[in-house]
Amino acid sequence: MSSRSEAFDAFVESEKGILNIVRALDLYAVHLIAQIRGQEVPRDTVEAIMSMRKICGLNISNASLTDVELSEIKRNDYFKEVGEQIVISTHSALEHYLQSKFEEYYRYHLKGLPQSVVDESTKQVCRFRSLDDVKKAFTRVLGIHLPSFEIDFDFNPESNFNPGSSWDAILQLNKKRHDVVHNKHDEESFRIETLIDSWFPFEFTRMWVTRFDHFFDHQLYDGGWFKGDRFTQEYFRKAKSAGVDLIQPPSIQKG
Repeated sequence: MSSRSEAFDAFVESEKGILNIVRALDLYAVHLIAQIRGQEVPRDTVEAIMSMRKICGLNISNASLTDVELSEIKRNDYFKEVGEQIVISTHSALEHYLQSKFEEYYRYHLKGLPQSVVDESTKQVCRFRSLDDVKKAFTRVLGIHLPSFEIDFDFNPESNFNPGSSWDAILQLNKKRHDVVHNKHDEESFRIETLIDSWFPFEFTRMWVTRFDHFFDHQLYDGGWFKGDRFTQEYFRKAKSAGVDLIQPPSIQKG
């Protein structure tokens, strides 16, 4: 990928697919809770989920559940297994976005050079084997410090996913994906027991990607449109303290 918006558009398509998995788990949860309570399945809720007008409220909070209902859900491996697939898919979408976005920005820095040179250079530079490789490439080549990019996001204390920062959230997502894929049971990984444990990693990721894409597109393509904005100042303060300065493409560098 190399043209503007392709990386983000691909992420949005992945996001739609993940939401379909979320809704499938929602429907299962709605039916299970109705069964536990000995009630009819709420058809309006089911129809709203199936028509993609809403998600189940259990993604946001467990407050509506009794202790017995919550225990029943936590004992049900289906929530863990499908939740893990949501987390893996979320990680894959983020990983693909970051790698594609790096390539997009890198090619932009090389504009004006022969296409064969751009293609060969991109092929040599874009060799990522891990999240750490991606982080180092953004820092060393583009001057973009991923750990300094912090968004405002309210993590739910009910959820087992409670990172201390945006970068910590990405690291936790990366570790969970590794542990699930390799069938490891590391106590340091957050547990997936209920809907909120898979929903919040997904919701955080799509908000982080959206803000990242918007922010750095303006910084690189429009020469710093957000100058003076509190969010911008905070990012550059953190990045500068880490010894990182944004590298502008030659065509728009200030003289």
